[in-house]
Amino acid sequence: MQAPFREAVGDELRPGGLELTEELAAACGLQSGWRVLDLGCGTGSTAAYLVRAWGAEVVGLDCSVSRLAEAQARREDVTWVEGQAERIPYADGFFDVVFAECVISTLGDPERALGEIGRVLRPRGIVAITDVYLRGPVGDSDGTDWAKVTTWVERTSANTCLCGAVNEEVTISRLRDAGFSVRVWRDCSHALKVFIARMIFSYGSAARFWKAALGDGAPCREAIAAVRPGYFLLVAERVST
Repeated sequence: MQAPFREAVGDELRPGGLELTEELAAACGLQSGWRVLDLGCGTGSTAAYLVRAWGAEVVGLDCSVSRLAEAQARREDVTWVEGQAERIPYADGFFDVVFAECVISTLGDPERALGEIGRVLRPRGIVAITDVYLRGPVGDSDGTDWAKVTTWVERTSANTCLCGAVNEEVTISRLRDAGFSVRVWRDCSHALKVFIARMIFSYGSAARFWKAALGDGAPCREAIAAVRPGYFLLVAERVST
């Protein structure tokens, strides 16, 4: 993880930080004693917060050994587990809520991950998501070929969650296909704007930030601007049996 990035975001490696986590917990009606999976828990900020402020019983799952090591130093009353979102190592119906903050857009197989989330949730269980989404058009008709942009980003190994970003319609469709009914959708794009502003300040200039995010000679800054990346908060209920 680049030093300017960590300097800018601190322990919350996502837009909105714990303020948005609090809003998400309230939106899903989180209750003390509920079993919560913090999917892609990173360094453990959200998991620790949900124990401390909401009295939840939390499992933090992440694929990064180094991030989990940092998380384990944060709280002993969280169960920290190494694992993949596409293969969650828990039994069917084990959790009341799954938090996925800025995670789904980073996954290679988001549909499989959503299926796994549904599997480990109890009937009427809740998935609580914040993530990047696309607010503008993504088709060739207006000169924006988003597929070519994401292919370029993947090929150059640029570190950005924009690779997996989709629009609101696709996001909701994926959830429905996985057996969820969306209860809350809220645009929180202000959080992304603040996040990027902090990045630019930390890197010293917009040019340095974009170089770090997209690499040298990036042909896609205009395309990114055209699709108008935003940020959303979503709460959905598992309705399939």
